[in-house]
Amino acid sequence: MATLPPDCSSAVSIGQAVSAIIAAMITKRQLGFMLMVAGVLVIFGACAANWIGARDIGFGPLQKIGLAVGGGFIIMALPLIKLGDRPA
Repeated sequence: MATLPPDCSSAVSIGQAVSAIIAAMITKRQLGFMLMVAGVLVIFGACAANWIGARDIGFGPLQKIGLAVGGGFIIMALPLIKLGDRPA
């Protein structure tokens, strides 16, 4: 078990540690943008399977699921972006 040094002036107080953790949190807007980027990448990946020739014709069932998941990410991201800079 760790003990505090004899002079506690060099030790980090609990308040400083908590404020450092809170300052490092992401905001709801940042989380929304991350979800939107993830959704766009999923949709791009589903469409890229046709572009590189992984499927012969049309969209397969997994590609449709990928489009739905990507669209769901984008729909979930929109309200988060509007909520602004509050911690997520």
